[in-house]
Amino acid sequence: MGMRKIASLAVALCMAAGAAAQDTLLSYRLNLVKHPVTKKYGYAFKEQNINSPIRGLTKTAVNMFGKNASMLIGKDDAENIDWAVPPQYDKAARKYSENLAAVEVGGKVGFIDLRNRFVIEPVYEPMDSYEGFSNGVAAVRKDSLWGYIDKEGRTVIPFEYEDADPFEEELVAAVKKDGRWGAIDITGAVVVPFGSKTKMALKTVPVSNKEWRAAKKEAREKRANGAYDEALGRLHEASRRVNGRIAEGTMQRLEYHSIGGADSTGVADQYGRCIVPAGFDKVTYDSDDRVYIVEKDGRKGAYLYNGTRLIRPCFDTMALFEGGRSQVTASGVEGWIDTDGNLSENLLADMARKGIATEETSKAEARRIYERILDINPEYATAYNNIALLDIANRDYNKGMRKLKLANELAPEDTTIAKNLKWAKESRKERRSERWMAGLSIASAIIGVASTTYSTYSAIKGGGGTPSAGGGTYTTDTGSDYSGGSGGGNGKAGAASKKCMTCLGSGTCTGRGMSSKYHCHGSGKCGYCEGGTTGMGPSETICSACHGRDVCKYCKGTGKCEDCHGTGTR
Repeated sequence: MGMRKIASLAVALCMAAGAAAQDTLLSYRLNLVKHPVTKKYGYAFKEQNINSPIRGLTKTAVNMFGKNASMLIGKDDAENIDWAVPPQYDKAARKYSENLAAVEVGGKVGFIDLRNRFVIEPVYEPMDSYEGFSNGVAAVRKDSLWGYIDKEGRTVIPFEYEDADPFEEELVAAVKKDGRWGAIDITGAVVVPFGSKTKMALKTVPVSNKEWRAAKKEAREKRANGAYDEALGRLHEASRRVNGRIAEGTMQRLEYHSIGGADSTGVADQYGRCIVPAGFDKVTYDSDDRVYIVEKDGRKGAYLYNGTRLIRPCFDTMALFEGGRSQVTASGVEGWIDTDGNLSENLLADMARKGIATEETSKAEARRIYERILDINPEYATAYNNIALLDIANRDYNKGMRKLKLANELAPEDTTIAKNLKWAKESRKERRSERWMAGLSIASAIIGVASTTYSTYSAIKGGGGTPSAGGGTYTTDTGSDYSGGSGGGNGKAGAASKKCMTCLGSGTCTGRGMSSKYHCHGSGKCGYCEGGTTGMGPSETICSACHGRDVCKYCKGTGKCEDCHGTGTR
């Protein structure tokens, strides 16, 4: 999305620092997401709306992100995702653990924080899965062997194992050596000899896992008795120092180089992470605030130094940052944006007011202003509300209703939007009622038997006049308009089609809808009595449609469509 949650993320990080002494986990709601185009992984905020200003749709991302680092989204939707960590990595941990996440880039594995800074440099080898830190240590792979490091990247258990699991709650971990599985405790001491052929045999198979269960029980007792206090103390102290640094706003020093061509400029860092995607017309580096200002098709946006998109290209002008703030203009309205993603309070409101004033002279231009607002902030409810009213005024009721519902969802406390939505719903009911009555009136005129149904419906509605027969405009299956009339419809096709709409091009005497059974369908005989001179009721001896003449009253016995005279075209 254009507007990010950088400021709220900074607050969450500060809260984590305050609880760092207890090594409390930072519980920020993020999901691992694979970008559908680049196939790179990043982390996105769970609770967000993925909106398309044109379609006026909303989807809650928390319901779309899957457990296995995937989400079924399209390219356009991906552009609207609010990334906490941009999609820069070939592989990544499913979630953050103890404020860090293992990521793979350029064939190496390191650990990043929530600001996308490498707390532990990517120097380790790729692994099948990235479990991350537990109890202050993480299993990593180097020179084809596994060992354990603390959150400052120091080796706490040597690299001497062929495979290794994270430490469980009891401070015991399964490790493999010389082709056999055993277990060690948090100090690195062997607590289960290396004798099992498989990890399953060691940990889960009944009877054979007896030593594993006994080791975990003994480890629980040692922990309770303080036997691990010294080792845990060192790990917790390292975690406390790292958590403090994570909460600081210090920017990591990065080295940059250009990617792409002259007409498709981008930027990458020394780790191979894409900082600014290739494809922009121009990229300008603001060295004071370490922000990249980008330009595409005359619109300007910005990326932060670590690849986080601050704002998509949506401004007409964007000055270099001074003290973390850049002066911007959009649709002739001035404002500012800072490096935390905050906008000046007046910018969007002034743009909305300008749009309202512009409606008097050009509703199309007003719509463009509202859509520009949504480019800047796709969650700005007022813009959806105003576009919805334009849609409804233009008789595009469905689009208008969708946008009003979205505006109400984004700003449920806004009484004006709520009233507009209520009015739109009520007017929609009235429109449906009018269409129903008009349709029944036309059917009555065509076939002469629907008056009872129409009268009943009118009574239910509380009375009211009967629309004149033959009124109303319909849309055909082919998208052409034709007007209803008496005697089976006038059969006039829309200008876009030459097909006769009474017989649908068949050339035979064929009606549509309820009137179809009264036509002869090419036989020339009365379609109502089929030439039998008998009416509907048991007392009738003469057909009310053909008056006993057995001849179809529409084609006069010719069997040809009365409107196209059998040609199939108008």
